[in-house]
Amino acid sequence: AAMAIDLPCGLSGRGRVKWFVAGPDPVAWDAPAVAEGEVAQMAVELKDLFAQLRERPDDPVALRAFRVGLRRLRSLLEFLAPWQAKKQNRRSVRLMKELQEATGSLRGLDILCECVDGLVESDELAAGSLLPMACAKERALAREGVAELLRKERAARRLDELEADLATFEWKGRVLEAGLSASDFKTHFDQELAKVDEALFGLDLSDQDAVFRARRDAKEVHFVSERLAEVLGDERAQASEYMDSIQTELGALSDARVNERLAKDLSKSPRSDLGVVARDQSEVVSAILSGLQRLEQDGRASE
Repeated sequence: AAMAIDLPCGLSGRGRVKWFVAGPDPVAWDAPAVAEGEVAQMAVELKDLFAQLRERPDDPVALRAFRVGLRRLRSLLEFLAPWQAKKQNRRSVRLMKELQEATGSLRGLDILCECVDGLVESDELAAGSLLPMACAKERALAREGVAELLRKERAARRLDELEADLATFEWKGRVLEAGLSASDFKTHFDQELAKVDEALFGLDLSDQDAVFRARRDAKEVHFVSERLAEVLGDERAQASEYMDSIQTELGALSDARVNERLAKDLSKSPRSDLGVVARDQSEVVSAILSGLQRLEQDGRASE
């Protein structure tokens, strides 16, 4: 704000206001300040997760944690995209997408290895099966590509640049002029939640691409509600819990299908025990589909 005061008798005398200009309402920057802080914090967290992965390149837990960090930050930036400067949003999302794709195959093989270990423990695979060793070899091959990425300083340097870039969040001009209220965030979130809810209703579970998109969007809604709970409120955070439970089921379905596909692809080499994995995961897919279909039918019946 700015004010001009006429002081005809000097500083010790009585003054008269000549004019006054009110500044912008600071409340319009409360919600954006929260979003800026979360983005900057998540960029720092992502760099730390990458450092941990470089220290433990063979650790599936470290790999998964890094990929979750990528997905969470990317989800938040995609939610904020309508208000963020396009160039900053695009370069940030592009980098995270590249890192997700570079580590995707290794994560898929980690999930397959977990599945095979489970089949050994349940005695569905013979104790002398060579499949765990074969899966470990496949993982070692995929790990080489990721290890090369981790060895190079370029990826670490780009994550340093990402952290520095997002430390100063770039808003679009119209946002800089007028700010954003908490109700703007809530309205946008409700719209995104409605889109996901609509996509989930009547979802064709046989369409793997549709299932993947639905799971991704449900995760995004849940991640955003967690990180922006201070702005969105507890009610929306609770509503997204349902989305999280749905995406967990869809995630199990996607993992089983990927395991089934990987087993079939690898079984082109003469390995009969991979057929056991493919058959088991096919049964898992059928069980999950049946459960989701019952859930959908129960939901319709209650309407």
